[in-house]
Amino acid sequence: MRKFAFTIFALALLFSPAAAAQQPPAPPQGTAAPQITIPAYADSPEGLKQLVTAMVEATKNNDQKTLAAYAQSLRLPNPETWFKDVFGEVLGTQIAEAHGLLDERLHAALFESLSGILKDQFADFEIQQFKKPCEPASDMSFYSILLMRRRRIPLYLAKFSKPNDSHVRMMGFFAYVDDAFRFLGVIRVDSLRALPGSKVVRIGGNVQQAKLDKIVRPHYPEAAKNYRIQGTVRLHGQIGRDGTISALQLINGSCLLAEAAVEAVSQWRYSPTLLDGVPVIVDTTIDVVFTLGGR
Repeated sequence: MRKFAFTIFALALLFSPAAAAQQPPAPPQGTAAPQITIPAYADSPEGLKQLVTAMVEATKNNDQKTLAAYAQSLRLPNPETWFKDVFGEVLGTQIAEAHGLLDERLHAALFESLSGILKDQFADFEIQQFKKPCEPASDMSFYSILLMRRRRIPLYLAKFSKPNDSHVRMMGFFAYVDDAFRFLGVIRVDSLRALPGSKVVRIGGNVQQAKLDKIVRPHYPEAAKNYRIQGTVRLHGQIGRDGTISALQLINGSCLLAEAAVEAVSQWRYSPTLLDGVPVIVDTTIDVVFTLGGR
């Protein structure tokens, strides 16, 4: 099997002084910018390929007005609402905060990213669409994000390559929202954080397990059985004040097992944890063990 080295263009992190100095040139003063209409693109890999091709051409020609128009069209309407809807309130709030930094300078970030790709001669690209968490093209860095979606809308990636080179470069995620592609950037959650103002206590997995009131056993995926895959899926979880699961993050585990684990654990219920008589949020670790021949 051919091995690839992946580089993801972390556009959300391009906020250094050097990056600011490389922002695209401003349009001449005193001239009215012509109105640029962005075509409608289909919600498909081919549709996104056409859009990215247009942005690449604008970058090659240093056509900042066209690239700025594309950047404007790629902005996500109501990002906090959208991210909470797709990833849940806890994760969605964290992701929306990072996305806000990118959105402030999306035009410059796109120009820097595409300019770097062209400078390093990554001339070829393909579009990957991810619907399920465990897609053939996804690795740990991807499927952990795909798995965290509560609403399984498709996400897209543009992957750039060059002949006879195993390295590839990727822009961040895209999604089709309100009849147009929107740029989400790099989605990364290093660790779960509680919502501002929330009281959180850390409790070990074994201790918290004793407070389980309802447990749903995960089904054993047929694909995992066929490939003789077994083992432990470890999740980082937050349990709400009412004992329901408010957020889950994959720490490690097989892609073929992780989705079944998250689906089951999301339905678990715990007795509320009290601190000085007041319910609090619990931060804990949850292990789900899959053993062939058992449940």
